[in-house]
Amino acid sequence: MRRITTIVLGAAFVAAGMGTAVAAESAESYGGSAMGGHGSDYTKALNLLEANNYVKIGDLHRQGGDIVARATHDGMQVTVVVDPGTRRITPKA
Repeated sequence: MRRITTIVLGAAFVAAGMGTAVAAESAESYGGSAMGGHGSDYTKALNLLEANNYVKIGDLHRQGGDIVARATHDGMQVTVVVDPGTRRITPKA
């Protein structure tokens, strides 16, 4: 019985480690790393958009030092450019 418990616990630890690897891979797919990097720019942009009443935010991608996103604002779908450094949101031309 003790051997079965050890095997089950070992499998649980392996599965938990795999979940961490998947989370790190997801963060890297958004242009950052799980440990920070440029990923924090995406977080800053998302938080700034939400604080300014943008909803349904998606399609975030980097354009130079800025983050471009599609969102809904005042009932209209818009594409905006967010500068995480200056915290400015401007419509994309």
